[in-house]
Amino acid sequence: AGLSKLSGATLLSVGTSGADSIAAIAAEKDGRTTLWLSNLTAKKQSVQLSDTPISARIALLAADQFERAAADPNFMESPGRRLDDQFIPLDAYAVARVDLHRSSST
Repeated sequence: AGLSKLSGATLLSVGTSGADSIAAIAAEKDGRTTLWLSNLTAKKQSVQLSDTPISARIALLAADQFERAAADPNFMESPGRRLDDQFIPLDAYAVARVDLHRSSST
């Protein structure tokens, strides 16, 4: 589950301005791009996606979802919710999976 689904995928370059506070990995597989983000700190962080026109869905695991995630091993496999903003707020030690899709207008 999770990152193991990226086995055999092509890793993509990801740049962050806070390498000591946010971990990021992105990969492309079967025409889909997946970005994983992790807040490495005890403070709330915000991640801004590039200005590339995309649509995205996000699945988020933070402290307030812990009980549901512990009871459901497929919690992070859900399609997530639509991401309507280029900013992703990450609570302390939160993890996010972002499924990115190129806009059809490009």
